[in-house]
Amino acid sequence: MESGILFDLRNPEAWHRPWADHYARSLEWCEEVDRRGIGGVWFTEHHLFEDGYLPQPLVFAAAAAARTRDCRIGTAVILPNLRRPPSSPRTPRSSI
Repeated sequence: MESGILFDLRNPEAWHRPWADHYARSLEWCEEVDRRGIGGVWFTEHHLFEDGYLPQPLVFAAAAAARTRDCRIGTAVILPNLRRPPSSPRTPRSSI
C-alpha cells in the first residue's frame, strides 16, 4: 500500500505564521516526503476562509513539482467552475 500526505495549508490564528514562511515550510515538507519515498503529496482547494486554506492548488502543486523528484503530486478537489476552459482564447495553455 502506498501512502501520501494531504496538505490544506490552513494557517489558523492560534499559531499563525507569516504566509511566506508558511508556504516555504510546506514546500520543505514536500521535499521531505519525496526524500523519504512516501507515495505522494495532495493539495485541496478552498476559498473564502479566514485561515487561508489554499485557493490555488495548481500553483502550489507546480511549486512542489519544482522541488521534488519522484513523489506523485495531485489535487484532492479542484473547482472547475472557477477556471476558464483551456480552449478559451483568453486563457493561454501555459497558465492552466
